[in-house]
Amino acid sequence: MLLILILVKIMIIFLIFRYVATPQELNFNPVGKSINLFTSYLFKNFKQPKEQTDRYIPFMIIGLIVFTSLLEFVSSSEAMRVINTGNVLIGYIRFLAMFLIVSVLLSLVVKQTIASYYFVYFYRIGTPWMRFTRKFVPIDSSLIILPTCIVLLIAYILLSTGILMVIDMIYKGGISNINYYVSFENSILASTRNGLLSIVELLRYLTWIVIARSLLTWVSPNPTAPIVQIVYALTEPILAPFRRIIPPVGMFDLSAFVVVVSLWFSVQLLQEGIVRLF
Repeated sequence: MLLILILVKIMIIFLIFRYVATPQELNFNPVGKSINLFTSYLFKNFKQPKEQTDRYIPFMIIGLIVFTSLLEFVSSSEAMRVINTGNVLIGYIRFLAMFLIVSVLLSLVVKQTIASYYFVYFYRIGTPWMRFTRKFVPIDSSLIILPTCIVLLIAYILLSTGILMVIDMIYKGGISNINYYVSFENSILASTRNGLLSIVELLRYLTWIVIARSLLTWVSPNPTAPIVQIVYALTEPILAPFRRIIPPVGMFDLSAFVVVVSLWFSVQLLQEGIVRLF
């Protein structure tokens, strides 16, 4: 079941990318052609242009979520069916929330011309959410990214709490060994904790990307390679401020080492603080 959920989430990402891609990109852009390769079979029987077939994509995503949730329901034991199905739904909500938060954060990277080729899709995904947030927080600069991420986190917390409360009502007070199902307060705390821990997990992934950037400097990679451009675009905004303070020593970029250590300690401290607080 875990493998099925992973594959479905990958397909959801490709469907979202297809939704924001232009017809020209799907046919000529290398990234768009990859998106088209993984999703075209879903649309081969549709005769309408892309602008019209795009309206089916949200229903396809909902259908995938419903199908895998029902699959979890029928494959679970009778006592755990509702809980396991609820956890699958919460997992999807958390996945979509984190994906949207990443898209909002990566919308800054699109301003770098070397990486815009690959990150323009994230920019198109994240921009509507920043526009929505500006209705409540009138910030015109890129600082709108922070309140947008907070709005998405709050949306996850509310939806996750709603599912937990439905499970609580079904089980008439919850199950004794799952304490956060028994009250609204515990549901809110559990959802907040899981949402914050998911964001901290993004920092862990970022640590590994910075490590990959450090390793790439040892092999003098082709700067035009897609993976190299992506890694450099993701890490340069973080490394540049440190590099101004800590200049390279010969061929060693000490700024990357400082960033890795800082991120590692930050992840450990944040995880411990969140667990203790919630």
